[in-house]
Amino acid sequence: MIPFRFPSPAAAAAAALCLLAPLARAAPLPAWDLTAKPVPAAPSHNPNATGLLPPGWRDDSAWADVKVTYTPGTFEGTRFISVHVRDLKRGAAQLATLFPTDLPQETIRLVVTARASRPISLSVQVRDAGQPYRSWWSDQARVGSAFAPQTFEFQTGKIPRPALFLIGIPAPATVDIAEIRFETVASAPAPSQTETENGNLLRHSRFPLGLQPPMHAARDFCDRDQFSIEPDPAETSGPSGAPALRIRSAAEFFWNGELIPIRARDRIHTASVWVKGDGVFRLSAYETDRQINEKYLRVRPEAGWQRVDLRFQPMRAGQNHFLRYTSNGSLWIDGAMVRAGEEAIPYASGTEAEVALALPEGEAAIAGIQFEPEPARLRYAVTGNLPKHARLEARVVLATGEAADLPTIPLAEGTGLKEGLLEFAAFPGRELGAFRIEARAVAADATPLSRWSERVVHRVLTPRHWGTFAPDSPFGTHVRPTRRHILMAKATGNNWVRLHNDGNHITAWALLEPSKGDWRWADRDLDRYRDGRMEVLGMLETAPKWASLWGDTEKGPSATGGPGYFEMYFQPKSVSDYVAYVKAVTTRYRGRIRAYEVWNEPWQVKWFGAAYTEEEGRQKIITSAQPQKDYTALMKAARDAAKAVDPELLIVGFNSTSNPTSRPVPEGVMSGSEWTAGVLASGGQRHADAASFHHYSAEPNGFPDDDGARATREAFGPNPRIPLRVKLPIWMSEGSSTVGGRIRHGLYKHSLPYTNGEDPIALAESVLRYDLALLAAGVSKIFLYSMGDQAPGSPGSFRAQVCSDGSVHPSALGRATLAWHIEGLRFTRALEPAGGVHAFLFESATRSVAVLCPRPEHALLPLPALPEVVARDLFGNVIPADTPLGDTTRFLSVEGPPGRLDRLLHQSPKP
Repeated sequence: MIPFRFPSPAAAAAAALCLLAPLARAAPLPAWDLTAKPVPAAPSHNPNATGLLPPGWRDDSAWADVKVTYTPGTFEGTRFISVHVRDLKRGAAQLATLFPTDLPQETIRLVVTARASRPISLSVQVRDAGQPYRSWWSDQARVGSAFAPQTFEFQTGKIPRPALFLIGIPAPATVDIAEIRFETVASAPAPSQTETENGNLLRHSRFPLGLQPPMHAARDFCDRDQFSIEPDPAETSGPSGAPALRIRSAAEFFWNGELIPIRARDRIHTASVWVKGDGVFRLSAYETDRQINEKYLRVRPEAGWQRVDLRFQPMRAGQNHFLRYTSNGSLWIDGAMVRAGEEAIPYASGTEAEVALALPEGEAAIAGIQFEPEPARLRYAVTGNLPKHARLEARVVLATGEAADLPTIPLAEGTGLKEGLLEFAAFPGRELGAFRIEARAVAADATPLSRWSERVVHRVLTPRHWGTFAPDSPFGTHVRPTRRHILMAKATGNNWVRLHNDGNHITAWALLEPSKGDWRWADRDLDRYRDGRMEVLGMLETAPKWASLWGDTEKGPSATGGPGYFEMYFQPKSVSDYVAYVKAVTTRYRGRIRAYEVWNEPWQVKWFGAAYTEEEGRQKIITSAQPQKDYTALMKAARDAAKAVDPELLIVGFNSTSNPTSRPVPEGVMSGSEWTAGVLASGGQRHADAASFHHYSAEPNGFPDDDGARATREAFGPNPRIPLRVKLPIWMSEGSSTVGGRIRHGLYKHSLPYTNGEDPIALAESVLRYDLALLAAGVSKIFLYSMGDQAPGSPGSFRAQVCSDGSVHPSALGRATLAWHIEGLRFTRALEPAGGVHAFLFESATRSVAVLCPRPEHALLPLPALPEVVARDLFGNVIPADTPLGDTTRFLSVEGPPGRLDRLLHQSPKP
């Protein structure tokens, strides 16, 4: 991982000073006053921003490479500021205003009303005006073609430094902002009598189809091997009368419940659940990753059903409250409740009925994925006492926001379980992509009997290497060794896994041999990757305390015990001990791991430590005097030792970075060129079979000389520090385009206690174009980081391809479609068949694919409807080849020798 890049200190300081100049006392809540006389938008230091903004607001884009114009306008009586963003090469357009710092107990309600020339997600955040640029609150506002308000509620607490409220526009577009309104919410609305006395806040209190989204098993526990969790149709004696949830595990295991819509944050709440069986059980209340309270119970068979009650005080600023269910043994669970109030009461659902949805059996159903040949259908189960003529009302929603009602389904009267199948193929020609299926029970007069239930299904083309190993595939990821997540990775086009963090314990020395000779192998976890037909990039990294330079110190946060995270990355003190470790790992896993990478991010001091120093009374890690030379010696030792065991092993070295020389990098971090040049000067090119680097990008991609091309040049040349490109295959072994909390909830809507502002189309495009840019730059393998970044409701700083609950995210479909098209092909060249339309050609002797990447503003590209050309959209749906090109990626493929698509694109008539 690399630190998130902030604006340069000089640019950020200048912008902050401009805003802080008129500050004499605590700022009021910001106002977006379009009736007042507007003021110049940009301070004098940013000539690329022009126009007018309401008083108190300023452009804050000087740190980026972008042009912005602010223009007041009116549409059908609605006033707005039109923000036109163009020529975006780096960063984002951003506008800012002061934010008060003295509201420690206030809940703030923010309403943003805007429209845009294209679907886009705006970042909204409260952040320090200067260093260290801490973010106190952030979210996303998804903006479409019509003016629509979005509401957010948050608390920042008392902020110790001057702060700004900022809105960021991350892509070229025109955004009309009509309203930015702040107000304080002194206290939550008083709960209704129902909520006060017996209102169950949980959407799902029964489990007839198992866990419902966003409930999920913890990321470190493997289904089937370590636990099973499923409804038990034979056990209906619990308080709800529905099939109870059966949980079996040989060791302690936990799963997280749904996000709770807490309305009365100032009141104590009571959670309860009924349990029976044989084992131990713990019920805990959490907010994101913070435990609030817990209750433990030893469950004995003779006791029958027992209720566990737990009282907890919600966190005032918390948005992600949930229950955690921890158990060991064989248990049944039923009748979950959360209500505002201090007394536990008899079980009751919050509504007359509840609806549950689940995928039928399928090859990747456990991962929430269906392949194209599988029918588009879900299982449904309705519980509760239904009146006559009740029915199931359902609809399907696409990632674009388009929705279609599904045929209603009659439901039988009474209390029995009502089950069946729900067909959701409502969009002919668009059978692939991300789909949110919503369902609820209604009475004959359409009165709702249940809350909306939802299930997100991702339908993809069956991967070309499904069920087989693919050592030549360029697509890799970081994923935990659990069956459901390995299936998820494989089903979305990933064929390699890198064992850093998400699989550290399999090959990392500090975890394998904590004391000399005491080896703790994790063969079963490695076998799961292999069972899932994933190729493995092992990691020859870390050192145990007894064998590292850290072990010779008495300093650091973990000096009295085992190493902490960064202490594990202190350099080995003995090359011979490191060589023995390398031989032990490569011998044990010969034939099962084909490639190994030497270390992780040694260009960061904290990942290649050698000692501590005292600075202003604080201990600080420092590296060795010549870290590139020391790393090269380690790389040579690893490669020599590994090749002695198996000459066919591939050793990946360098482990450089795309950190640019042209912009400031954080203290203790080298630029890619500086690190690589030092390794080259130490003879590194002779001691590796491939060269790796890390690249996190929030910049545009999909055109010549894009961020992927810049990153590869920065890491391996040619550039002023590295005149000649490194002559080794290039692997991008860690990175993504979704860093910084960009992916969180995917298509979830009803399961969230707040608005989901994500733009799944833009995120899928971002991942696809990130991959495409690196492949066009000559990169052989790309490992996204990370599918292991999971925490209920949290934004996730380094998350890729998954939502916060660990389910697949629509962004993963961009890679899935690209992988299906280009596996087995090689990149040959890039064309520009029309202004602003870039075509990337991949070819083999028998098949060719053109990936068309349009810029937001591009010329028309008429394409003839030829029968031999197959056109597909971003998600892989077949479309007529002459369909007008919009602003999302298009795939054209043709069978036959290379050159056919090249000629077709050159011969396309120009308008």
